[in-house]
Amino acid sequence: STEASFDFTMPADDVTLTANFEADDQPDPDTVTDIDGNVYPTVVIGELRWMAENLRTTKYADGTSIPTGLSFEDWSGSTEGAYTIYPHENVEGIDSEAEMAQAYGHLYKWYAVNDSRGLCPAGWRVPTDDEWQNMASYVIDNVEFSDIFNVGNNLKDCRQVNSPLGGDCATNIHPRWNSHPATHGTNDVGLSLLPGGFYNNINGETTGIGTDGYFWTATEDNENDLQALYKRVMHMVGMIVDWSVSKNDGFSVRCVEGEAPPVNYTLSLEVNPAESGEVSGGGQYEEGEIVNLTATANDGFLFLNWTDEEDQVISTEANFAFTMPASDVTLTANFEADDQPDPVTVTDIDGNVYPTVVIGELRWMAENLRTTKYADGTSIPTGLSFEDWSGSTEGAYAIYPHENVEGINSEAEMAEAYGYLYKWYAVNDSRGLCPAGWRVPTNDEWADMVDYVIANVGGTTTSNVGNRLKDCRQVNSPLGGDCATSNHPRWNANANQYGTDNFGLSLLPGGFLNNNNGDISGIGSSGNFWTATEHDDTRALRRRALDVLGSLPFGNISKNTGYSVRCVEGEAPEPPATFTLTLQIDPIEGGVVTGAGEYEEDQQVNLTAFINLGFTFEN
Repeated sequence: STEASFDFTMPADDVTLTANFEADDQPDPDTVTDIDGNVYPTVVIGELRWMAENLRTTKYADGTSIPTGLSFEDWSGSTEGAYTIYPHENVEGIDSEAEMAQAYGHLYKWYAVNDSRGLCPAGWRVPTDDEWQNMASYVIDNVEFSDIFNVGNNLKDCRQVNSPLGGDCATNIHPRWNSHPATHGTNDVGLSLLPGGFYNNINGETTGIGTDGYFWTATEDNENDLQALYKRVMHMVGMIVDWSVSKNDGFSVRCVEGEAPPVNYTLSLEVNPAESGEVSGGGQYEEGEIVNLTATANDGFLFLNWTDEEDQVISTEANFAFTMPASDVTLTANFEADDQPDPVTVTDIDGNVYPTVVIGELRWMAENLRTTKYADGTSIPTGLSFEDWSGSTEGAYAIYPHENVEGINSEAEMAEAYGYLYKWYAVNDSRGLCPAGWRVPTNDEWADMVDYVIANVGGTTTSNVGNRLKDCRQVNSPLGGDCATSNHPRWNANANQYGTDNFGLSLLPGGFLNNNNGDISGIGSSGNFWTATEHDDTRALRRRALDVLGSLPFGNISKNTGYSVRCVEGEAPEPPATFTLTLQIDPIEGGVVTGAGEYEEDQQVNLTAFINLGFTFEN
């Protein structure tokens, strides 16, 4: 019945009837015309009106022609907008460029999508990635049996070779999708997504007519300036695939009506050290929005400054107005202890004065050691031949040959810049290599210092903690100022790894003496530091910083290698108490056991009992 109220005669069966309604304010089917005069059908899906065919304009909305017919080199080597037409010679059933454009539209670079002159008709624009997702969600919510796995089918044009829907949907005439036995378009909301293929920026090939529909969004990839987000619909897949790709690829475009929604970017705030204060002002903001940031110090700390992701100081005011950029950004409020003692120095027995710095629970020497004597005044042997150096278990030191280093003109300059290279036997000498009251740190103390830095400097991991501790002086350092220098001491240039010296430890690349051949190398590229920790009778542990590496790994090496030394203040930590684990066998001839030894409390020990022939293990 077409009457809202009518008399129904009940049959001898259960029956279900449906009353159907339509919105009385639904607009009539509409069209939009581009600057070339091309007319496109449109459809309302959710809150937006969408173009229901692929764009085929040759001009921007201001009338400027969009470049086309470019060579592969001109297309891929430029950040200007352009379009191309799928080669009709490669598509059976299409006989001209005009037919190709009418059927599948043009393929555009993303730079045309983003051009301020406007790619879409006046009052229209390219939708964002969020708007594509919102449209798909609307379809899933409003089309029966739709979900994320088949929403692409709901949006595809139903025209397909051998479509099971039959009628006008089953066709070989373009535009249409290739045949596929499991997936086919149903075009439930009239968007009629078409497989216009794509232009590959890597090799200049154009493929995918009938199988793939790629559609640009207006959204850039936040992590890669050269990429933007797109949506992909395929003839053999029912879902919509999204990813990011080079802005120089050529994809189809659909437009939506109306002004673009404001873009919000995330402002994240961090505190360094973590327990030192509180910050406010983080959140979502538009480009150019003024954000009032506040940093409040906790008891025992003073505000120092605000820094960005590159550790550049952007304000020394605790409360300041920050202008939001067109990207996500992280700012760090840095604090320092207000009872921090004045910078102190330590003097070795030769009278050399070293700056020091407190990191965590220890005060560290902030320059490489350059003493020529033990703490009791005994001279440390030097100037040894390779044979005498490598063939002895006595302490010794060597000076890096200044003749091999451009910009250093004497042994004294070399020692002042990078210190000396010591055998580990000098580190372990009972007379004391470090100044009185100081000592060489253990490997565990290096590890504790690394953990402290990771915990207290935002964004620090084991892979970049070495950069936080290296001296910032480097050839072409991106930090600029006094950090960018060719004068010694400094690190060699590296485009990706550079020191920021967050705590003033100023690790320096003093090179090393190779125990295998006596060669001394590595100034500017390699900083190697002895620990007080033995590995075995002939090897000890060291920490290593490199110009090409951001971490600070440890390893073991011959005690006769020549490395730099940093000292720490205070008595050496007491070694942990150990206890004896003794294993016995009963009866004695029953088997063999392993695992006995000296262990710390709560240490896990793997015990194994091997059974002799004629016995079984009981417990």
